[in-house]
Amino acid sequence: MKKSFLRFVIINIVIFAAILVNLAFYMLGIIERESVTKLVDKRFQTLQGSIDKSNEEIEKILSQVSNDNIAKAKALAIILNQSSGDYLDNEAIEEIRIALNVDEIMITNSSGIVVAGTSPYIRQDFHDSEVEKQFLPAITDKNFCKTVNLNDKDSFSQLAATSRLDEAGIIVIEASDEYFSRA
Repeated sequence: MKKSFLRFVIINIVIFAAILVNLAFYMLGIIERESVTKLVDKRFQTLQGSIDKSNEEIEKILSQVSNDNIAKAKALAIILNQSSGDYLDNEAIEEIRIALNVDEIMITNSSGIVVAGTSPYIRQDFHDSEVEKQFLPAITDKNFCKTVNLNDKDSFSQLAATSRLDEAGIIVIEASDEYFSRA
């Protein structure tokens, strides 16, 4: 009887100890999981803050680039206005493109058709392109200025447009990510 009672007590103690060990590991797992969750949340918030700060910096840079490109387009409009049409030959426009440090220049007439520039789109009608169609108000609005960002997975470029001052028309410059690395 004594042996069976002792066996009963020892078996119960072992079972109770096993239950306590399992419960301790389970509790540690819960505490560890909660700790990891808090750490992940904290790191996520830090990462989100960094992303927000980076996005703000990108917006500032894009705004500065837009202002710079608009200023270059306006400078070209002033040059054309003072030159009485002498700068509409391709050689002179190429020299201006290099001086302004941009990739392309397009100059339209009052119908929105490219009549001069460095791009291969001479005779392109701005009415036919969804992007350039946005610049058509510049034909009649002498205070018109607008930039459009063009993104694809491999590159970035920006078109900046303003109205011609010498006659009705549009001036568009294009600066690509290659331009930004040169600037």
